[in-house]
Amino acid sequence: DEAQTSIDAVRNIDALHLERCTLDRREFDARVRPEERPEIARHVKELAAIIDGLPNVHCSLVTRLDDDRTPLCDIIYRPYQVNSLDQLRWLRRRGRRLIVNQLDLISWSNPSYFPSDHAWLGQRDLTRLTLTTADGVGFISDFVRREVAAEGLLPTGTPQRVVYCGTTSTLDVAGADTARPTGIPDEDRPFLFVLGASYHHKNRVFAIRLLTALRSRGWDGFLVMAGPTPPRGNSMGDETLASLLDASISDHVVTLGDLSESQKAWIYSEAALSVYPTCSEGFGLVPFESARHRVPVLSSRQGSLDEILPVDILTLDTFDIADAATKA
Repeated sequence: DEAQTSIDAVRNIDALHLERCTLDRREFDARVRPEERPEIARHVKELAAIIDGLPNVHCSLVTRLDDDRTPLCDIIYRPYQVNSLDQLRWLRRRGRRLIVNQLDLISWSNPSYFPSDHAWLGQRDLTRLTLTTADGVGFISDFVRREVAAEGLLPTGTPQRVVYCGTTSTLDVAGADTARPTGIPDEDRPFLFVLGASYHHKNRVFAIRLLTALRSRGWDGFLVMAGPTPPRGNSMGDETLASLLDASISDHVVTLGDLSESQKAWIYSEAALSVYPTCSEGFGLVPFESARHRVPVLSSRQGSLDEILPVDILTLDTFDIADAATKA
């Protein structure tokens, strides 16, 4: 028996090691060969469909901002914010004209999201330099454009355009693969769903307080919060404290990490309500994704959300818990 136990233990170690190696390989491939990821392949196909209709225009997708073998182009477009001075230099070298997207000013306004005040001020300087030297700037909402203008970051005369985001129109919600995430109680009870990284501005603690208010009114559901945990500026401590301070809900809060698409599809198929109590967003796709899955959503109207959400739906006009519980 002892010998068999030892053999099984070694086999378990080997299985865990193989699983870890497989995950490491997937992570490596995602970094080194991002062009093979399905979402990027779909993006390339969509771009090709657009470009094919334009005469004398050729488009290619660059997935690494450190490859000087990339041919010099007339216009280089960075659909995200620039993260380093090296990236900015590379973009300027490879394109005669540079167009960048400014998604929001959340990191501009939040020093707690950085390891030091020096790193935060450095990012602000990089943002200012990027927007000053770019030949054109795109925004994902007019709210962001107004914020950037109010901070004096956009030189007069720089071409600019607001281009809104959208969900995938070909998403097959009914036929999507689903997988129940580990950690969700195997009980036939309703639950609230909060999707998003645990950054402070996501305001996930509000959802815990909402759960307390709903349960005090006799609701027998629980709360599922899912999303990655950033190394800095996260609310995990506040969320844990909020759960521990009320013994009546401590066993009714489920915190998950990042979800696969199949896990997210399962949660959307079972959730009673999607809650999005964010304090600021450059756009905010969660309400639209929830609607795409036919899940009712209770969202704040902060940041860009007041601009893009319909005016005739129930929303969190304030962060009053009693009002939110009544609407939920």
